[in-house]
Amino acid sequence: MRERRSFLRIRPFLDRLYRPKDENRIPADEVMVCRCEEVTAGRLRDDVRLGCVGPNQVKSFSRCGMGPCQGRQCGLTVTELIAGTRQVPPADAGYYRIRPPIKPITLAQLAKEAEVNE
Repeated sequence: MRERRSFLRIRPFLDRLYRPKDENRIPADEVMVCRCEEVTAGRLRDDVRLGCVGPNQVKSFSRCGMGPCQGRQCGLTVTELIAGTRQVPPADAGYYRIRPPIKPITLAQLAKEAEVNE
């Protein structure tokens, strides 16, 4: 545990130093954010201006994050858009509520995992 902490000590510095530029992380209004439900960044910003304060409220308004990927592809971008529009840190905007199955697995995979842990 101590060794792991010593390796992770540098992480905040690296995250700050190599953070992608805003123009690469936060798309323009016409860019499709949720490919599954075809929701654009402009639509999400409009929903936030209407009063949505987090991803789960935006999901109710636009279905963004309700497609086959369950927000795995768009989740971080949605959080960034909400935070940017509200002018708050991403942590205050939050993230989608994670619901099972987080990542579906087959019974064969589950059985194999049980054999490894025996």
